[in-house]
Amino acid sequence: MAKRNQKTEVRKAHREQAIRAAKEAKKAKQASKKTAMAAAKSPTKAVTKKRL
Repeated sequence: MAKRNQKTEVRKAHREQAIRAAKEAKKAKQASKKTAMAAAKSPTKAVTKKRL
């Protein structure tokens, strides 16, 4: 069905659903990025330099 033939309530609901899905995807991507960065940083923290 063409957008112009849909009721405004339906169009608004679809738009809100799409925005919500995009935000959740962005949040999930950032969370996975943070865990990947934390995993990459962990081994470097274990190695410490001794001061003389």
